[in-house]
Amino acid sequence: MKHLPFALPRGLSLAALSGFLAVLLLTAGGCRGSATDGGGLVTPVTVRVPDLQPEPEFTAGLENQVAWNATDAPDYQVEKASDQEFSADVSNSDWIPSTSYVFTGLEDGRTYFYRVRARDADGNPSAWSAPVASTQDAAPPVTGLASTFNDQTSLRFKLVLEGTDQGSGTREIDLWFAVDNGEPRFYGTYAPGEMTFLADGQGRYHFFTEGVDAVGNRSVLPAEPQVSTQVPEPIIITDNTGEDFDITNAVLKHRLGVPYWDFGLGRNAIPPVIDPRMLEPGDPGYPDDQNTAAVIGVRREGDIRAYRIGDIPNREVVDDVVGGEALAVTY
Repeated sequence: MKHLPFALPRGLSLAALSGFLAVLLLTAGGCRGSATDGGGLVTPVTVRVPDLQPEPEFTAGLENQVAWNATDAPDYQVEKASDQEFSADVSNSDWIPSTSYVFTGLEDGRTYFYRVRARDADGNPSAWSAPVASTQDAAPPVTGLASTFNDQTSLRFKLVLEGTDQGSGTREIDLWFAVDNGEPRFYGTYAPGEMTFLADGQGRYHFFTEGVDAVGNRSVLPAEPQVSTQVPEPIIITDNTGEDFDITNAVLKHRLGVPYWDFGLGRNAIPPVIDPRMLEPGDPGYPDDQNTAAVIGVRREGDIRAYRIGDIPNREVVDDVVGGEALAVTY
């Protein structure tokens, strides 16, 4: 074995060289993640950075529990801030062994950002995780009905349910009603917008609403009605077959007097033509070139039909299927 000549630099002792190499090895060993101790030496961090579970866009109430996956670390620290740089309204948990933490005293309508880190058994912390964010929503929606309306002309009429919410948005509205001085009764649950109300009978109808937002905050049913309207006594006529018809709206809104309705053959008195037999060229009764007639023509998916107008008034309506599509022909 050959021995290469080696000489220490002038003024450098062997002990000093050994210390220098030890520091160099410690520094190289910390490339996977490291921390600096009180003496200025860099030591490796052996724990993985935990990942926070995704947060919903909105969180109900004034508290929020955040959670993360377990790593090989003995404990963790989670941090909250109201900006992505974690420079405003910052607060931290203690170092805790669990994988979740509840932040309290949060503000309604404010968005908070969260991140977490781990530390090893020697007290060396990892880097912070990627942040997640959620907005607190502690206020219920404000609901009601569109502006007051005139007295009704029918037992059936439209209502427009309205809801506003500064947070997660109005999910649904419960409609309640009372008649005259009666107690409020639940009618149904609806999305905001127009719906049809069917009154039980005449009287002064009062309406109340309560709403629920997307995270479950519910408003309180108001003590006083939000809108009221008068529902008239129904105007009913009976046809020759004994069937009743409600003509309240026609009389009160469109001014069609009751005498105009005191006749009629009754429902289904004239039955329609159902699945008519169609004539092909050459069939008996098919029009020749010398005969003309006004017709209603229909074309669907290559299926072509013609219905002679002169035949339709006798039966009022023809119910047929053309090109696989059901239709009614009338004139």
